[in-house]
Amino acid sequence: MTVKLDIFDQEKVWDMALKAKRREGREEGREEGRKEGFAAGMISICREMGHMEDQEIIRVLMKEMHVSRDKAAEYLAGYEASDPGG
Repeated sequence: MTVKLDIFDQEKVWDMALKAKRREGREEGREEGRKEGFAAGMISICREMGHMEDQEIIRVLMKEMHVSRDKAAEYLAGYEASDPGG
C-alpha cells in the first residue's frame, strides 16, 4: 500500500511541476509577444513617419527597448519578414 501511495505522490508532484512549467512557458511567450509587438510598432513609426534607415531603427530599438544590437536587428528582421509591403 505504501509503495502505491509513493508512486501516486510522485506522479502528482510530476504533474504539478509540468503544469508550473507550462504556465511559466506561456507567460514567457506572452512577454516575448508583447516585446515583438512593441518593436513592430516602433519600426513602423520609424519607417513611415521618420523615414529612417535600418541602422537608425536599430539604434532606436536599442535605446527604447534596452536590448542589444543583435536583438534589435532580430526584431527588425522579423518585422521585415512579416511585412508584405516591406
